[in-house]
Amino acid sequence: MTATTRLLTVDDAAEMAAQLRANREFLAPWDPDRSEEYFTEEGQRRVLADLLRQHSAGSALPHAILLDGRIVGRIALTNIARGPFLSGTLGYWVAQSANGRGVATAAVGRIVRLAFDD
Repeated sequence: MTATTRLLTVDDAAEMAAQLRANREFLAPWDPDRSEEYFTEEGQRRVLADLLRQHSAGSALPHAILLDGRIVGRIALTNIARGPFLSGTLGYWVAQSANGRGVATAAVGRIVRLAFDD
């Protein structure tokens, strides 16, 4: 098992939407109420485009979580504040099939290294 992350692209929208639909019930206890559009490819295209705009502005670090090269979740450092406050908000989810296998732990470790080292 190889778990890692990479920067998201808008081309990930179809795969991200499929994972969200497949894991909707599993993620429901931790997820806010979402519109039906959120679970569509077009809805995810908009979400990813917004995250990538934030990334370009330096206020977000949105990554896909990969297990053996396949997307199994998303992790993002958002609300990045620089200067003396130097903070951000970390959020993530993983598919039920990847849950309990150390995938999220590996993803969090990678994002923390990127945030503090790069």
